[in-house]
Amino acid sequence: MAEIWICNPFDNLPAEGAKPQRYASLAEEFVKQGHSVTWWSADFSHAKKAKRQSPDGTPLPQIFTMPNGVKIHLIPTIPYKKNISLKRIKSHRDFAKKWLNIAIDTVDDGGLKPEIIIVSTPPLSTYKAADTLRKNWGSKIVLDIMDAWPKAFERLLPKPKALTRLLSLPFFAPAQKSAFRAYCGADIITAISKNYLDAAKSAGSKVPMASFYHTCRKITQTPRTQNREKIWRIIYVGNMGAFYALDTVITAIKNLESKNIHIRLDLVGTGPDEMRLRKMAQDSKSIHFHGFLNAQELSGELSLANIGIIPMHTESAVAVPYKLPDYTSYGLPVLNSLKGECASLIRQYNAGITYEANSPKSLEEAILRLINNPSLYSELQNGAANLAQNEFLSEKIYPAFANFILK
Repeated sequence: MAEIWICNPFDNLPAEGAKPQRYASLAEEFVKQGHSVTWWSADFSHAKKAKRQSPDGTPLPQIFTMPNGVKIHLIPTIPYKKNISLKRIKSHRDFAKKWLNIAIDTVDDGGLKPEIIIVSTPPLSTYKAADTLRKNWGSKIVLDIMDAWPKAFERLLPKPKALTRLLSLPFFAPAQKSAFRAYCGADIITAISKNYLDAAKSAGSKVPMASFYHTCRKITQTPRTQNREKIWRIIYVGNMGAFYALDTVITAIKNLESKNIHIRLDLVGTGPDEMRLRKMAQDSKSIHFHGFLNAQELSGELSLANIGIIPMHTESAVAVPYKLPDYTSYGLPVLNSLKGECASLIRQYNAGITYEANSPKSLEEAILRLINNPSLYSELQNGAANLAQNEFLSEKIYPAFANFILK
């Protein structure tokens, strides 16, 4: 039996009422195989931008054990309001420093030393702490690449981007150096997409690597037609921040509404742009904001939806977001603005339509193409379900994920 630590401060915890995400599912798989798992996370919810609490509003304890046997250890974390901000970077550095100190104290007080430490990136700062623990205890480090930091920050640079990128090189250089150090220093590298493995290879890493997509637990494909539901429901699940082209979505929905198209947009989640987007949509009867939903509530909204949307700027550098398995597991055709691996998967399985992120007209045309063509809609429904079945089922992915790390 191995002692395994997972360090990721971002994923939602099942104890919050959220559906299991990447690290909850991976930890559960390790426990199923007979290993001991401690998940080190933050006491601050990245999704809600608030302290973590149970569904009844009670603050979560600093240390507790989930019903499946996974131990949770929450690190006191500096709050931040924006996903891309200096305050968030400060919070990450503080998290890494506290994790290192608390981890050492835990072992000094009789806790078991980890044989394997799985560290997500971002944040970039936790790899350095894990490296110190490896030197102390001889642990192996698994680096799981979740996002292309610091490349993702470039999207916020003002135009002309060529000049500003040149001028910003000294600012981003330390972060890039940290990323390369992690890529080249880890014993094993995993990632949520093949694209992110390429980043590690380009840095010169030659360690064992494999990619494992975000997942879904089951396929729930319900026949949906405009005739039965009278209205076409498009759902968005996720953050409302700088990487998301939600202005385009709201504009397109309002334009279609003005043409008497029976349509509805459900926005699930929150973020720094939420208030601005609410104001933008305040004169529309077709746009509904739901805030953060627990697992049961989210399932209900996905069951009512007809179409899922991934409205992300290509420059976000996101490869395959959580949204894709969320939507396809409910048999929802996907309207997608991401290029690269996400678009490739959708195209391969005929699971949706890719449009231009900053073009309301492009999105309107994609929506009308779907709702005016029942045979196409049905075809894309089947494609979405097949995509989820073949690429995203957790019962297939997490045993393979765990075994790759262990072997």
